[in-house]
Amino acid sequence: MALVKSDNYLAQDHLLRRVGQLLAQGDSGVRYADILHSASHNHSSPYYSTPSWGVWIFQDVVDLRMFEYQARAMARAIEEAAADLKPARMGAATVQHSLYKGNITGPQTADDGSPAGFPRDHGDHDLTVLRFDRYAPDTEAGWEPLAAWMNFGQHPESLDSYDLITADSLAPLERYVERDLGATLVFSQGDVGSAEGPYDGWNRGRLDDGTLVAWAHVGHAQTERGARLLADAVVEAWDAIGGGVVPSPDDTLVPFASDLEVGVTDGWVPGPVSHPVPTVSNCRSEPTLGGDPGVPVARLPGLRTGRRWRRARPLNPIVQNLKAHGIAVPDQYGAPAFTGVHRRRGEPAAASAGGQARRRRAGFVRVRGPGRPDRELQDAGERRGGGHLPRLRLDRG
Repeated sequence: MALVKSDNYLAQDHLLRRVGQLLAQGDSGVRYADILHSASHNHSSPYYSTPSWGVWIFQDVVDLRMFEYQARAMARAIEEAAADLKPARMGAATVQHSLYKGNITGPQTADDGSPAGFPRDHGDHDLTVLRFDRYAPDTEAGWEPLAAWMNFGQHPESLDSYDLITADSLAPLERYVERDLGATLVFSQGDVGSAEGPYDGWNRGRLDDGTLVAWAHVGHAQTERGARLLADAVVEAWDAIGGGVVPSPDDTLVPFASDLEVGVTDGWVPGPVSHPVPTVSNCRSEPTLGGDPGVPVARLPGLRTGRRWRRARPLNPIVQNLKAHGIAVPDQYGAPAFTGVHRRRGEPAAASAGGQARRRRAGFVRVRGPGRPDRELQDAGERRGGGHLPRLRLDRG
């Protein structure tokens, strides 16, 4: 199984299928169904490789040369990794991290005047790290750091206003971790849809050294400071795996192993009945029917505030009255687009979402402690006709 990270705005199945075609011509043995792809959701990277026209409005129009270039680069990386396999062991841990985390939705007022939204600290604070060590019999410990794979939700968009091509907060994050550990870091996104901030003005205070707790859209220096704090948490999880003890009872540890089962399920997750067609840039129906129209795509997704409508605060919401009379009216509407959601599970379990997933709306990497068999995964393997889970011996690569 190949864990692949790209600096794309979104993950897309079309790209992975092309990668699978290229891999079928190679010698890695990795195929389309064996790839777990994570897009960083970076807002400051070029994104010409999606055929989803809805995304073109606020990203880049598709260029097939970019599509092919990226597919070949991803396939080449997998082939090179497969050709250089090392005997290894793997462990995993989940630690809590909240400093470099915020909820961009925040507290709001609903259309009927009641409280809505989320607390600023609402989000998934689990930071999951998979640690890979290579077998090194000539060293005192017998093992050397090989790679770290992490999962955490945070928007890499703090530097987009500079109009520069950058990796945003992920560049310093990877640099810090790789310098500290001497191992490559592979980043994967978590509950990125609402994970953004803290911003200046949220009144999150200061650290003990006087540093303002604000990392989003406040310049390169603060972005790097926040990335340093997140890197410290990654190193903490890495050390916890090596020491066999997690820092808190709320954390989880999976001890090192060099012989373990790896199971994969693969499938499409359809949208709800109310939104059977994938959309982009959703607007709320209540303010529109009340005279404060929202136009999909013309306004950025999720940023429609409807301030004039909020001041009015109607006593009789139009949408609710229509529903009460049996008229079906959607709560939101948007412009049509097409994207995909990919879901994979294992032990530790990992999932990859194609868009801006939010907490409680998609599964992400979860580390389960020993003694908790994944019957759902076993059933999925049997439904696919294999009758058993595929095995991967890490001591053979």
